[in-house]
Amino acid sequence: YALDFSDGQSTDTVNPNHSYVSAGAFLVRLLVTNESGLSDATSCVVRAGDPPVTTPSLDTIDLKTTYYDDAITEPFDHPLHGGHVFGYFVAPFDATPDGIYVNGEKFTYDKEGEPGPVQWCEVVPRQLKEGKPGIVRCYSESADFDPGENVTLAVKEGETTIWSKTQALAGPSLTPTFITETVDDSEILIHVRNETDTDVTVDGLSINGVDFTDFAVMIDPVLSPGETGIMHVPYCDGVPYHEWMIFNIRGSGAKAAEQYSVTRALRMFEPRFFLGNWNSGDGDVFNDPETALPVQLDAGIDTFLWNGVDPSPATVFQVAEDYDINVWTHVGGTSPEFEANVETWGDNPHWIGNAVKGEGDSENPMAAMEKLWNHRDLWPHQRLWIYNNIASYFPRWGQMADFSGMDHYCVWAAKANLNWPIGYWDHIEFLGRYSEVIRHAAEPAPIWLWTQSIWNTFDTDEGQVRCTTDDEFRVQWYQVIAYGAKSIWYFYYRRNWVEDCGDPDVVAEHAKVANELRQFDRVLLEGHPTRRGESLATTANESVDINTVVASDALLIVMTNFDYDLKYIGPWEWTGQKDVVVTLTPPTGFEPASFGLIDGDGKIELPFEKSEDGTYRFTLPSLPVAEAVLVTPEP
Repeated sequence: YALDFSDGQSTDTVNPNHSYVSAGAFLVRLLVTNESGLSDATSCVVRAGDPPVTTPSLDTIDLKTTYYDDAITEPFDHPLHGGHVFGYFVAPFDATPDGIYVNGEKFTYDKEGEPGPVQWCEVVPRQLKEGKPGIVRCYSESADFDPGENVTLAVKEGETTIWSKTQALAGPSLTPTFITETVDDSEILIHVRNETDTDVTVDGLSINGVDFTDFAVMIDPVLSPGETGIMHVPYCDGVPYHEWMIFNIRGSGAKAAEQYSVTRALRMFEPRFFLGNWNSGDGDVFNDPETALPVQLDAGIDTFLWNGVDPSPATVFQVAEDYDINVWTHVGGTSPEFEANVETWGDNPHWIGNAVKGEGDSENPMAAMEKLWNHRDLWPHQRLWIYNNIASYFPRWGQMADFSGMDHYCVWAAKANLNWPIGYWDHIEFLGRYSEVIRHAAEPAPIWLWTQSIWNTFDTDEGQVRCTTDDEFRVQWYQVIAYGAKSIWYFYYRRNWVEDCGDPDVVAEHAKVANELRQFDRVLLEGHPTRRGESLATTANESVDINTVVASDALLIVMTNFDYDLKYIGPWEWTGQKDVVVTLTPPTGFEPASFGLIDGDGKIELPFEKSEDGTYRFTLPSLPVAEAVLVTPEP
């Protein structure tokens, strides 16, 4: 046994004790060798001591540029310039800001009118405390906010300047694509992508203006262009939830002048995977749970919509407790009754989130921002969600709430993408493209996405002409998880499906896919999806879309069959793919031990082989529509 404590000390004894001289996070490596000379290695991250308690240091402006996929065609102007401009500072005194100045102009808005060049701005928190961090968040699609442009931000209370800064906007360098925490609440995980054209060594981290470099570990801190690595920050006492946290990640290139820095902020929440339903028109799950709930619970749904007032919260949360379900609300403008219920019931663990706005695409964003302020003040510990359906507007909405989202169906329910015939359907592949655009807009925060369930029907007096098929919703669910979804909301589960459509196999498939998603939900919650065209897994089969979701200790390969015939009224028809050969290039330090095809609530182990070049290969016997393979590494 050879143990390396990564502080210059090592041992070959069994069950050793070790004390670190200095505080920090350390990667402990264990190499085990048997009598035949065969060996295997494993590692873990440990923390010794506590981070320093020092005065925070923050004084910078950062830019998050817009992203748009030109393959998406919509009848709206695409964002070509600007993006989110962030300012980070330490408040010199207690203050309540009432003025944000951008390039010398005070930001003003008419929430009933069209947004101006700067579409929205805010300062968080709204009550600044002396010596504590503050954040300016603004969004503009003006060329005045492109990389290289000088920008001045100022925050005032009356005529008193709280903070002011002029700085040239830097282009993308290191990008925090996803910041989350482990499901067991022991680490913050910072997924960092190298956007430069040279190798970058990630060598610095600050949180809320305090240097955490010694308390962060990356398995391989050297990132090649386009590569994403995961920074581990152990939190022995649990991750702080619900409060704004500011992350500054730093890196260096080969040359002394190649110094990179990026700063992002978000509120963090307990990572949980939800399968939610828009159940308002499909049975009263709270007033008649014995009738309305079992069929949906059997289908794998665990989260249900409540209007926040009626039925009474006592009724709603008793049902939630009895059936162990989650409750979500969709309330923007609040009523006194809703506010009273939040005051009394807002800490109930079954109440897991609120959608402040849905499909607010063409609305002035500041109208939604005022609702966000109200909900943050009313309910500071609750997840707030905004979703919309037009990719051209995703960038302006993606950063506003804690969770961003998309409402963009495919089968008989296209939202905005221009295809033929217009207004009735959208290609399956565009669901993945839309998912990727909203994910870019939300980075580094998570996204929840709407997709179809057992819903679409074409009703006539003679019965159902058209019912959603199991293939149609399976392929949608797998497309959205392949490109970033951390939870799925269904629109909506038709409770009397068998009676209306006469196809119990579809109901069984709904439950099967829900079980499949839960087998790898931790990978979704802790991992990042690779970008389109950069999947770690590849196949020569051009009919197969393939992407990977990468976590620290697992990797998901999602495959979608794009060989289908789109029907105007009838069910879409897929041509199944056979013997799909997949090659995986795993991340540095990730040694695959098994490849498991997810099948309902079980797995089918697939044979694989390792090549001399370090890649791994397996064959998927068949791909009817969409499948996922879970790759687990050696310990």
